[in-house]
Amino acid sequence: MIIKKNSPELFDILKKTLQNNGTAIFPCDTIYGIMGRYPNLENKIQKIKERGNSRPFLKLISDTGMMKSMTSQDVDKRILSYWPGPLTLILKTKRKEEETIALRIPNDPFLLKLIKSLNFPLISTSVNRSGDVFLREITKIIEFYKDKVDLIVDAGDLPKKIPSTLLDISSKPYKVLRQGECLIPEEILKSAL
Repeated sequence: MIIKKNSPELFDILKKTLQNNGTAIFPCDTIYGIMGRYPNLENKIQKIKERGNSRPFLKLISDTGMMKSMTSQDVDKRILSYWPGPLTLILKTKRKEEETIALRIPNDPFLLKLIKSLNFPLISTSVNRSGDVFLREITKIIEFYKDKVDLIVDAGDLPKKIPSTLLDISSKPYKVLRQGECLIPEEILKSAL
């Protein structure tokens, strides 16, 4: 199913799709993302992405309360000040099956309302085959993914943006694994030595 981003029915349709373990493509605050319920759809989304299971996907959360249910790690308030925004944090996880978890609070009021309403995190990954460039053009996204996901939210072509910065704070020193849109000052990174 394809639905326009400005449709008045979008919230209810997207929420129902995700509650029922469906997958959706949605324009996030950075780039288009493939989303699904965490942890239920990890394997399904790996198949959609044509990616092995070596790297887990980031999870979108609505607030730091949701973060605290997934990690016992304390996070420097200066780092948390970049949320909501294009910053993904890798933290120690509470789950025995995983050592770390990648979390982000998106800077998108619609998405935040949706995640809060769902009351579970969403797996999120860029719309592209593993190793390919991110897709920004909606016609290409529809052409390639219309039979692979349950719902595509059409917001038209997105402007050129880069994905979130990936910052590993699960151990010291902190490491920027991918420099994205968010710039963390050197003094914050050095203070974690």
